Amino acid sequence: MARPRNDDMRRLAILATFDCVALGGVTGLSFREIARMTESSTGTLSHHFGSKRQLLLEAIAYGYWRLPEAFAARPATQAMRYVLDRYELSTPKRRTWWKFWLAMTALAQSDAEIHNAMAREYRSVVERWVSSLNRGREAGLFRADLDPVVEANRLAAFAHGVAIAQLTDPSQTATASASLHDALGRLCTQAGLATLRGSP
Repeated sequence: MARPRNDDMRRLAILATFDCVALGGVTGLSFREIARMTESSTGTLSHHFGSKRQLLLEAIAYGYWRLPEAFAARPATQAMRYVLDRYELSTPKRRTWWKFWLAMTALAQSDAEIHNAMAREYRSVVERWVSSLNRGREAGLFRADLDPVVEANRLAAFAHGVAIAQLTDPSQTATASASLHDALGRLCTQAGLATLRGSP
């Protein structure tokens, strides 16, 4: 079997970290376990990440920043729908990421470095949503009276709450998508709603 490239190895280790933390919490994470899951070695992981803490920090950033290549080219309403759909936990990968996120949020309450990393990534989400709402407002897809900063913060808080509710009560997943789309739809003009109906 061919040896994974460096970028592939890093990605595999990060994805394994999501699984490991989601199943056993942060205390269950070790280079030994990630090496077992990825069929690599602890020495390889140490070379790529240096420490378990660095692996966690890179996993946090990776989970927040994965976007499709065509994201910026989409109408702003469709771009917003795409990111909001990531808060609906009907797939194992999404549920695993959010279990990892919840574990990191708990750790952040007593770990300043993890707290700063989580806060930084959360702010980056809000900033991207502000940009998308601005772009959509200028294109006539979102209401002209919309305050992008206020609405981006409201949407982010609401979406995170929807995700947490599904982790607490999986039956909430049945209505999560509709709730998220309704929250976005309330910000749209008629033209914006038409582009949402055309979303894949």
